Amino acid sequence: MKGRPKHVLACFASVLLAVVILDNAFPTQLINKKYRTLIKLPYFPESQGFQIDLHNKEDLQPEQYVDAELLKTATANSSELLKAVKLLCFVETCGKNRRRARAIRETWAKRCDKTLFISDRNDSRLSEIALPNVLKGYRHLWSKTVHSFLHLYQTYLDKFHWFLKSDDDNYVIVENLKAFLAMHSPLEPHYFGKRFRAFGGYNSGGGGYVLSREALRRLGGALTSRKCLHPESISPEDLAMGRCLKKVGVIPGNTLDTQNSELFHALNANMELKGKPPDWFPKYSFYPVKKGFGCCSNLTISFHYMTPGDMLQMEFFLYHLTVFGSLPPQQSKMHNFYSTE
Repeated sequence: MKGRPKHVLACFASVLLAVVILDNAFPTQLINKKYRTLIKLPYFPESQGFQIDLHNKEDLQPEQYVDAELLKTATANSSELLKAVKLLCFVETCGKNRRRARAIRETWAKRCDKTLFISDRNDSRLSEIALPNVLKGYRHLWSKTVHSFLHLYQTYLDKFHWFLKSDDDNYVIVENLKAFLAMHSPLEPHYFGKRFRAFGGYNSGGGGYVLSREALRRLGGALTSRKCLHPESISPEDLAMGRCLKKVGVIPGNTLDTQNSELFHALNANMELKGKPPDWFPKYSFYPVKKGFGCCSNLTISFHYMTPGDMLQMEFFLYHLTVFGSLPPQQSKMHNFYSTE
């Protein structure tokens, strides 16, 4: 470098500093691939995963928030177990996506204990609410998410155990989500979703993510104290959320079932089954990407990139379609299904 003008060296140093700042503050698509590196994921203590067999008493954890005796007697059809888990779901949407919001309201949202649609305008027909100080557009999604969680923190913290954040193109099997959450205490700082390993680890916003009451308490404190800065145009919001939560000791939790299949999905079912994700996806995914039926847990919780038509189709397959012979004998009499007149 000898003999080069000082202003050239200063300019070079400024460029390197700018690259470092951008790499930590802005979306990956804005950064030249030449400078982008994935930060090595720190060790996250793993739990045993989702216990699929609720009959196995040895696997049940009596210290969990749901009453221990209820867990011991719970079966996969236990309505009492699901009622014991109090879940608030909030869906981030906008006026132009009214069809998506309507499809969610008519399908999976009715199984949450309470559902809020956070939009850019008030719409009583869809129970949408527009929060003050929220700017429109994807560029301001982090700001919208911040104001949404502050609203939950100030209004609903002590009324529910768990808080699900969803996009308006997600489909959520609420019963599976509640059964999974029943194995964990909302008084601990839990943060569950589709895990990404990039940038130190966070949960993708695409598949939806859920916070326990304690995680929301810590998040609300960090946001109100400005421990987590929230400029109006930081994107992507899921990465910003992961970084904020990490500052208050909340890290992504294990979201595999006992077969090592994933519960939350940032892609739709068709993309997951074909095993043809976008090129960047396997590099970001915390767990190995599988294809075929191994892609997804039999107790899957969520899919992303779902159109309103996809949601209605999923609703029919899950809650209306019946395979003959799969029902209990008392419900399987032929005359219950076919007209002979």
